[in-house]
Amino acid sequence: MNTLQNVYNKLSDKTELAKHEVELGLVDDLKITLNSLEEQIFIDKEILSKTIKISSDLLILNKNAKERLTSNDSVIQSSFKKIQLAEKFMAQAERISKELGVDVKTISNYNGILNAKKTAQDNIKLLSKEQNALKSLIK
Repeated sequence: MNTLQNVYNKLSDKTELAKHEVELGLVDDLKITLNSLEEQIFIDKEILSKTIKISSDLLILNKNAKERLTSNDSVIQSSFKKIQLAEKFMAQAERISKELGVDVKTISNYNGILNAKKTAQDNIKLLSKEQNALKSLIK
């Protein structure tokens, strides 16, 4: 009976050892999983923080862009009015120079107005293009 008891004790010890090995393996798996989750939580917090910042920046930019659209429309209208005024005076200068038989380009400021008008028209084209692009981006 002693021998049988020894066999049972040894089997019991081996079973107990195997049970502890399984428990230790499970503890290791739990630790690895916890470390992995903690790393992921750290990454998530960083990404969330960056996403919140971008979202906030976009809201501010969207508001600024809407204000810019309004301002741009005013600038474009003002430029058109000034170009029309310049064209009116240029036409008068051309008419008078023709009546007097003088080259219109010799009239003081005529060439300057001609160049400034061209620059203003180019600026309006560029601003209008950007204005349309901005309108397509704003919600």
